[in-house]
Parts: sequence; structure tokens; C-alpha cells
Amino acid sequence: MLSGNVAYAVITPPVGTVMLEPPNTPTTGVADDLYCRVLYLNDGETGIAIVSLDLLGVDAALLKAIRQAVKDTTGLPHTHLMLTATHNHSAPITLDCGMDEHRNREWEDDLIGKIAECVWQAMQNLQNVTLSVAQEKVQIGVNRRVSVMGRTRMLANPHAPIAPYVDVLSVNRDDGTPMAVLFSHTAHPVTVHTASTQFNADYPGYAVHTIQEALGKDILPMFAQGCAGDINVVSLAGGLDEAKRLGGLLGQAVVKAVSNAKPIPTETIGIFNRFATLPFDVLSDNIIEALSQRIQESQQALSKLDVDERTHMNQQQLVDWIDHVRNAPDGLWFQVQGVALGEHLIMIAMPHEPFVAYQLHIKKTSPTQHTMVFGYANGCNGYVPTAEAFYLGGYEVDGAPKLFGLPRLHPDSEQIIYDAIDDIFEHLRS
Repeated sequence: MLSGNVAYAVITPPVGTVMLEPPNTPTTGVADDLYCRVLYLNDGETGIAIVSLDLLGVDAALLKAIRQAVKDTTGLPHTHLMLTATHNHSAPITLDCGMDEHRNREWEDDLIGKIAECVWQAMQNLQNVTLSVAQEKVQIGVNRRVSVMGRTRMLANPHAPIAPYVDVLSVNRDDGTPMAVLFSHTAHPVTVHTASTQFNADYPGYAVHTIQEALGKDILPMFAQGCAGDINVVSLAGGLDEAKRLGGLLGQAVVKAVSNAKPIPTETIGIFNRFATLPFDVLSDNIIEALSQRIQESQQALSKLDVDERTHMNQQQLVDWIDHVRNAPDGLWFQVQGVALGEHLIMIAMPHEPFVAYQLHIKKTSPTQHTMVFGYANGCNGYVPTAEAFYLGGYEVDGAPKLFGLPRLHPDSEQIIYDAIDDIFEHLRS
């Protein structure tokens, strides 16, 4: 028999902490608190803790510290901890993306303990639960890549791949009422973006409010972001009211899905993790030196031109990148985490910012009737484009790696990921 419990905690940083958007701007208030939410499930032998954070993501160092704190507090190994982030841009900077001077390290230290305590609370007083699943059509996102000669631009492209649905897992008490609702949609939480200097959870937070208003405050809704690397919301920087509107649409779809959810028999939990390294494009010492020379020349040219502050900031990021890339690792760490809840549902969690095509491929090739796919899980250190995207360029391929001080990935990364997923499916199926 499956058992489970939930827990949550407010993790909003102190006002004045800088969030990602607007850049370099201290917050002036809190429009909506940020939360850590935890769902713990156990089959009598195996347990899994699923954590949802209203954060941008966690970098490798923060991930390591959280995992160690959870293990010290609960005994749970990191392979049985699924640490997801909503990728909320109206949250503090928690990634190693060239903005270390704006990170609130004192708050991060407190955050680590709060997450560990929250996981521990969820592991106490377990009660029998059943599971039901559903998928409901909803679309608040659009593909954001339009390719032209020279570069791929970040523009709405309604003809490119999207995932126009919400996947829902309802965890139910003995009386049939939901204890928790884990829901996943695929769209960057950038509805607020630069339109507010107040902390907020963007559309996922408003979706949570909508679900609780409809189903009750004793239910814990938890949002897990899909593979949204190339998917934006339909209204970038629309503001708090627009985030509330989009969150309402998503929340209403979740409520409908819960009412139509079908039970799935679940007696066992299966967990399998596959670790890989995604290769970078090779940068020889000669190329690095030539790049450094070109960057210095551009820096000198810009110093004599009348350009805006953002251009100077981008130039400095390029200067910082060439310093970091000299000591870059051979590849990008990558963990695919697979969790089978019985024979009818598999959850696949991947780190970083995968393109939506990965999610669509996983769902298409999954051996189970129901599959949920999460990105931004167990760490984030940049984008993971698909193979063809490397030849089309764009911010995700060429720009973002420089923020993280890394070379661009190699197109072979796509097949390495698919091989890892196939391996997980094979293990979980057996």
C-alpha cells in the first residue's frame, strides 16, 4: 500500500534582495510569497521526495548543499530526492550566471535548512494514499524561436513545437479527497518579468491560489515546470494582473483535470537515475586567445561609442566569459531521474533548461500509459537545445552559455540524452 504526506514553507527572501528581473534592482516588496512544497511517497521499502521551489533554479553548489542537508536531516539519498524549480524570474538569483554580487548568501544558507526541514516534515505521519492522473488541454505559452539568416531571434512562433496541456497527478486520502495535486505545464514564468520590483511567484503561484480556492485550502498544489527552454508565456512582461489571469487559466484547467482524473493502481515505487556528460564544442588555446583579442578590440571600440547601459553590461559579460571559459570543464553534467509509480505512470526529471522537443519525444517513446516530464530539476546551468538548434543559433545556443562561463554544447548532446532516457525506460519497465 502506498503512503504519503506533504509539507510546505515560505522561502521569500528579505525585501531588498535583488531578483533576476528587473536586472540589478533591489526588490521593493512582496506581491506573492515564494514557497517550498514537498510531496513524499513511500511503498514500504522505497521513498521519493518531490520538491517544488518557486525559484529560478539551483546551481551545482547550492544543489550539493541541499542534498547534503536533506540526507543529514532525513537519511534520504539524493537519488531519491527530486528537486524541481518553477524557473520563476521574479525570484532571487540562485544560479551561477555571472551575477554573484547580487546573491543573498545569508538567505541561501537559511533556505538550505528550510528545504531539509520541509522534507523531514513531509516524511512524518504518513497516511495511506491512492493516485489518479489526468491531462487537460491548456495553452498559455508559445515557442519563442524564429530563425532568419544570421541568427535566431526571440519572437513568438505559433508554428513551432509547444506542449499545450497540463499533466496532473492527484494524491488522494482514504476518503477520496486530494491531499496534493502535482501539476506540470511548459512555459517560462516571465509574465511579470521587468514589470514589477516585488517578489512574486508569477503564473504558477496564481495557479496554486486558483486550485486552492476551488478545491480547498487543505490541498497542497505543487507546480513542476516542463521542458520550457524555448517556450515563453504568451504575454512577456505583462505584469502582475496578467500573471494572475494566466495562472487562473492554468489553475482552472487543473481543477477540471482533477475532477476527470482516473485512478491508477500503485503498489510500488521504482527509481532509476542515469548520469551523463554533455560535450562542449572544443575551444583550443589558440582559439581562446584569438577570441580574447577580438573581445578586447570590441571593448575598446564601444568605449568610444554612444551606446546604452545594457550594451556595456553585455560587453562586460563577454569579458567575464572569456576569463571563465579558459577553465571550463570538458562537458555539462546531466542527470536524468526516472520514477515509476506502479506500472502506469513514469515521471522523468531533467536538469537545466531543455527544449520542449525533448518532452514531446519522451512522451512519445514512453512505455507507460501516463508520463510526466519536468525540466529545471536537480540543478540548472544553462540551456539544452536540440541538435538542429545548434546550427540555427540564438540566445539559448550562443548567448546564455556565456552568462554561465561555458562553451556552447555540441549537437551530439541530444543523442546522449535520448540514450539515457531509453536506458531509464528499460530499467523501470523491468
